[in-house]
Order: sequence, then structure tokens, then C-alpha cells
Amino acid sequence: MRGWLFFLVRIFCYPSWWRFYKAIRDPEKAQMALALKIHTLTRKTQYGAPYADKKVHDLKSFQGTYPLTRYEQIEPLIKNQRGDDHGQICPGKVIGFEPTSGSQGDKKLIPYNRALLKSFTVLFKIWAYDWLKNGPCLRYGKIWFSISFADQDEASGLKDDSHYLLSCLRPLLRPFLAVDLRLRFVADPREYFLILSCFLIRCRQLEVMSLWNPSFLLEVLSYMAKNRLDILSVLKQGSYYCQGMTFQLKISRDQLARFEAGCGWDELWPNLKIISVWDNAHAGMGALKIRQLFPGTKVQGKGLLATEAPLSLPLLGVRGHIPLFHEVLFEFRNRERILGLLEVEKDQVYELIISQKGGLIRYELGDQVKVVGFYGHIPLLEFVGRVGDIVDLVGEKLSLKSVQGALEGLGYKGDYLLLPFFTPRPHYLLLVSEDLCPEEIEVQLQGVYHYQLARRLAQLDPVRVLKVKDFRSRYEGFLQRERQMKRGDIKHSFLIKSPTIAASFWRSAIVNQ
Repeated sequence: MRGWLFFLVRIFCYPSWWRFYKAIRDPEKAQMALALKIHTLTRKTQYGAPYADKKVHDLKSFQGTYPLTRYEQIEPLIKNQRGDDHGQICPGKVIGFEPTSGSQGDKKLIPYNRALLKSFTVLFKIWAYDWLKNGPCLRYGKIWFSISFADQDEASGLKDDSHYLLSCLRPLLRPFLAVDLRLRFVADPREYFLILSCFLIRCRQLEVMSLWNPSFLLEVLSYMAKNRLDILSVLKQGSYYCQGMTFQLKISRDQLARFEAGCGWDELWPNLKIISVWDNAHAGMGALKIRQLFPGTKVQGKGLLATEAPLSLPLLGVRGHIPLFHEVLFEFRNRERILGLLEVEKDQVYELIISQKGGLIRYELGDQVKVVGFYGHIPLLEFVGRVGDIVDLVGEKLSLKSVQGALEGLGYKGDYLLLPFFTPRPHYLLLVSEDLCPEEIEVQLQGVYHYQLARRLAQLDPVRVLKVKDFRSRYEGFLQRERQMKRGDIKHSFLIKSPTIAASFWRSAIVNQ
């Protein structure tokens, strides 16, 4: 039966894979056709009305028609469309508004229509077909799609990986799911982790894990290790009731005995073949830990997946991630130059500007990518980090402006310097020149959507505060001594973006002085 299901999934995914490889032969034509398609969709909206009569036939004419945009510029249109004022910026019917973080740490809502969801589905189909065709043979096909617990403030968001797929594909995947999708309605983090752990532990046939930040998987494994007795109690009962839902958690005697005996993760899930996570930039350290914990499992980087659009995907045997260039229009900014997909150069770092089918046109995403090679004429990309004063340890996307706003909200007027750390667990240290209560600043920071989510998921420890009156002079001395910077070149900064530099500064200029 499973063999037939695998066959059906492969057949279902093949057309998307074939169209993608056909487009690879002429990526310029694919981008030109996409520019025309996006223009056709956009001119039907309030945002696109002023440009409706413009002729678009290639990337240059597309660039000449539409200006560069940032979220703050289109936020009023998104708010109007969310208020049931159709056709403001997102073409067609809006399925939902997915939250992400803004440049000031505020929540941004990205509108999703069927066309944008289809782009995510296309990416998944290409990835799935590549694995079914070229990857290790799957026997059971059991997969864990990461599921976020309920956000009471944003019921319209997409709650798990599978909801980035069109509804026509989700029923086909349902027999393969290892975790009950109702788990997303569990709002209590303690119950959420307990039920999730039970579902995963009982599934000895688990072959695929698909989640976003590797720190979340590490937190789940840590929870399992620390709460063994509670988990065993629920598994022996065979079910768990909460919030009006009963979760069936029956487990085989052999699997229960393995977990009770404290077996290793590879013995608990001996069939695990792939873990799909972010593995670039700040997520690289977490991905390395996962590779060490699962030495026999392929840990594959997800490529660049933003809330705003599916941007790139991995292919087996290819170093770097290939852009989803026939679904998303790409522009690359290097200093003042804006280049097309086929104009970029190897080893150069660019800021991404994208246009997609959900209403974001020539949108400055805020992500930086490096060209690490080429697949034919198509650049292979690697995520480098965020543009500007933003730190992202575990997906919290904390901006300097949001920290400054939190301090101003407390009436703090002293000097400060924010340091990000990965060890012993991901957290922030705030060096201050005047007294500041850690609990109060923590409350303020939890007003930032993704920071609050990372805290609720226990991916991030609370912010720590340390009063050091001369930290500014220590930091300048560190930059001169360790970074060979001249005093005249040192700019006043409130944030150390790199956890590596923060750790070095902490050891040499704070602990040892």
C-alpha cells in the first residue's frame, strides 16, 4: 500500500519538476514571462492601478514601471485589505495573513492568495520529486511537519508547514503525517511539547523531519530528555485530553521499552533518513549539532524560505540552493547597482529584491545572499544574514529599534550595548550604564512577535542585564586590540550583531578585566 502511495506522490509531483527543469534551459525567458504575469495580476489591484496602462515585456520595463517598496509603504493597503476591502494589493481572494517581523521588530502581516500558496506548493513538489527520484528509498514515508501552537492574536496565520501547500496536496500527505495536525490548537507550551514528544517517540517509522530553525528540534530533544517520566506516564495511558481534544498516543511495547531504557535517538528512530532545516548563517551552529546527534541521517538545508515567498530550494548533489526563478522574480542589489538573475557574479553578496504573485512588487526583503556557484546559467545562493541592525539567533529577528523602543518605554536614558550569545543557550546580554530591571525589559521585548514566540517555544532564554559603567571604553579597546581598528574609525554602536565577536568581547574585555 505504501509503495502505491509513494508512486502517486511521485506522479503528482512530476509535472512541477518537469516544468522547473524545462525552465532551466532558458531562465531569462522564464523571468520575462513571470514579469508579465505578475504585472497582469497586479494591475487589477488598487496598488497596481496607476501602472495598469504601462507595457511590460521584460525585466527592464518591469523595473521602469514599478518602484522599489518596503513594508512600511504598503502597510496601509494590507490593513485595508485585511478589513475586507478586496483588491487593495493582493490579487484575488486572500486566504490568510501570515505574520513575520518588520524592520522595527513590529509584526508584519503578509497576505496569501491561492497563487502564492501555489508557489510554495511548486517548491515542495520539486523538492519531494527530487528526493523520491534521487534520494534514499523510503519504506514508510512517515514525516513530521513542524507545527506551531496556537497564536490567539493571529488566528488567520498558516499554522504548520503543510498549510503552505494547496489543499489538493494535503489529503495526499495525510497518511504520512506522524503528528496530529490538531496539535496546532494547543496553546499551552507545556502541553504542546508533551503531546508533540509523545507523537514523535511512538513513531518508530519516522523517516523525514521538516522544520524551520534547528534550535526548535534541539529544544524538543532536550524536553524529551528532561521530562522522561511525564512522557512515559502519558504513553502508558495511550491518550491525552486537553482543550476539548483527545489525542490518541498508543505505542508498541518495544518502542516504549526503548524510550524507557534511555536509548539513543538513532535507535529510537532507526528509519530516519532526512532532516530538513535551515543551515546557513546563525542557524549553522544548530544544524551542526543536529548532524552530530544524527550522524547517519542526511541533514539538508532548506534553502531560503521567507514568509513573503518561497525563494530557493536544495537539490541532491548540488552545493548551494537554486532559486525558484519561474515562480518568483529576482533582483539583486550590490551597493547602488540592481542586477537581474543572470547578471550576478560568483562570491559576491547581494541584497534580495523580489516580486511575487501575492502582491509584493519589487519588495526589499532585507535578506542577503551569496552566490556560491552556478547550475547551468542559474546562480546558486546561500543565505548570509539580514540587512541592517537585526540579530536572528533562533528566528526571533530582534532589531535594534525594537530594543531601543523597549528601553524608551521604561524611561531608560543611559548607554547600552546588546550582545547575542548561543551558549550555554541562546540568549541576549544587555550591558547598561545605569540600573535596569531584567524582568521589566523582558516584558517589553516580548511585545516583539517573533521574540515572544521564541521565548514561548523555549528556544531563547530571557534577556540578561549587567551594569558595567565603563563598557563603552572596554568595547573600543577591544576593537582596537582584537579587530585592529583605528580609534577614528570606530562608530558608536548599540549592537554587536555577531555572536562570535560578542563572545570574544565578553571573554577578553569583560570577564578577564
